[in-house]
Amino acid sequence: MSKKKSAEIRTTFTTLNIKIRQHGNKDSTPAQYADLFMKMANQKKKIRLASDLGGIIWRCQRERANGRDIILGFITRYTIIESGKWLEIDNPEAQETDVPIPAGMAANSRHTPFYFIPENHRLALKRGAKTLTPFQAKIFFERAFKFALEPEQHIEIDIAPSEEQYNRILESKSLSRLDITLNFSNNDITDDFAAMIEEQVRATKSRRWRIEAVAEDGELLDPSKSSVLAGALGAAKNNGTVEATEVSPTGKKKVIRPSTAPRTETITSAQPSNLLGDVGDKLLQMYPRPRTTQQDE
Repeated sequence: MSKKKSAEIRTTFTTLNIKIRQHGNKDSTPAQYADLFMKMANQKKKIRLASDLGGIIWRCQRERANGRDIILGFITRYTIIESGKWLEIDNPEAQETDVPIPAGMAANSRHTPFYFIPENHRLALKRGAKTLTPFQAKIFFERAFKFALEPEQHIEIDIAPSEEQYNRILESKSLSRLDITLNFSNNDITDDFAAMIEEQVRATKSRRWRIEAVAEDGELLDPSKSSVLAGALGAAKNNGTVEATEVSPTGKKKVIRPSTAPRTETITSAQPSNLLGDVGDKLLQMYPRPRTTQQDE
């Protein structure tokens, strides 16, 4: 008797933290996130991602799964082919000729699924052999949202970094330099030191803070001994960028950039119909709901 084929599916994804501030530097509500996301998606703007690569929203729709809102969509990337002289590769010595490009058409399209949770403003980007990279997706959403936001609204997008490399910086006792850039978080920081730094950023009405720590000659930095550095590192983990220079015992320097190795997660769904709910559950487990603040009330 033949074995029954399992309906299980495995999904690997990276995560983007999409944060939108409203007029008066106020955080967006889940409803505002959902509305602005669909406004951006429905505009279907053609976004240039590189000199020869473009992207556009193929499909996007609101869904409900496991009692929460989730937005399911697809970004389609395509090759940009512009007019010009074409080379006949089977006869390269032949004279190059102009070849008409079909109007409104694009070549080499590939679809990348994504799942956006308005509740904690996280987006899961499916990872695969021919999908968009998280860096390309970040560029896409930053540029696409500019057409949907009002002048008093602004956006920051961060790629969830590698936990391993991030912890390596936090625990290192051999750093010669540490550069931290912070942006706003929408009140989803739970660590006390990190929350303290976040409150200071908000109090100064800043969109970004930059902290630069350079060791004295012959000395090395230890972030764990400074509540300011430890707090800034915690705040920047998902709300900014970090770059550290580590010195080996032989004096060799190595630059560590956690964001260049994005965090990846894999979930297994018992059947395809469970996927939306499973992704939502995982994202909220990874990034709990934002803290309640006075401006949210």
